[in-house]
Amino acid sequence: MYICTAKGGLNSKCQMKYNIDVNIRKEDFRRQILTVKELLNKNFCYQAFESGFYMSPLHSRIIEALLNGLPPEQLLVEDNLGEWNILNGTQLVKSLLEFCKYSGVLCSTYFNTGKDRLSFADLSPLEKNSLLSTEITAIVISPGVSPQARFGIYMSQRQKYDLQSLHTIRKGLYPSYKYIEWLAKRINSESKQNNRFKVEKEICTLLVGIHYKDFIGNTTKHNLDIVENAILENLEITDTMSENIVAAYEKTAMIFKELKSIDENLTRALAYHCIINDKYNWQSILSAIKDNSEEYFYAEEFCKQLNHLIEKLC
Repeated sequence: MYICTAKGGLNSKCQMKYNIDVNIRKEDFRRQILTVKELLNKNFCYQAFESGFYMSPLHSRIIEALLNGLPPEQLLVEDNLGEWNILNGTQLVKSLLEFCKYSGVLCSTYFNTGKDRLSFADLSPLEKNSLLSTEITAIVISPGVSPQARFGIYMSQRQKYDLQSLHTIRKGLYPSYKYIEWLAKRINSESKQNNRFKVEKEICTLLVGIHYKDFIGNTTKHNLDIVENAILENLEITDTMSENIVAAYEKTAMIFKELKSIDENLTRALAYHCIINDKYNWQSILSAIKDNSEEYFYAEEFCKQLNHLIEKLC
């Protein structure tokens, strides 16, 4: 049983300083145009290719599109002192490696290639040269750039904000994110949900609720993702925290059925604090939020402070 909590915790006498500054500088990245041949000679971080190499229908379509003259997608990579770690465009690079270096055979799924099965060796010298000369644009993040800046560069290149992209970049940036994944899988299995990316995001937001006091005095305005990243960057594992988050999830699942207007993140964070302080069951949490009576001063005060934080972040 594992989950991560920020170093120091709520009871730490000295609140830790989080990195919530995303200051992207021009020297943090470069735009590089290279040919397919040059790309294939790069030294890649093969963790992105841990599933192995095989010519899937998706990869076949990517190669067929290039052979028909359609432009390739833009890559986003990290330059780790000469080794490239691919953040966006893994399928394009895998497709090229499979076809040009590992004898992959096309499936002819979208385009008429003229043959049922086609490998790189089957191409004419002119076709081989045309493919290897195809230009690809890469946004290359420089070595030593902070995780927050790398996150900002990555998300700015996405066409839309989606939870899978959030999962992909955080998994690559923060080693401790594997515990968020583990906990999300556990919650999914116990609650019979089937949206682990959504649960992962909610756990990250819950961590803000857990450590909200560390941010109350901050006067600057930041996106909630950035604050979550700051906490993810400083996580340690505790079994107790794991159990309390699961319990908070179970209790707030019941609350949401009766109370639709309250912000889910606020409710979940409130439930967590009530659980670790052993003050309320889920019915009293619900009453505290609904009535805000003096009897529930703890819940009322927490709601006020956390709501102020959420307003500042969003």
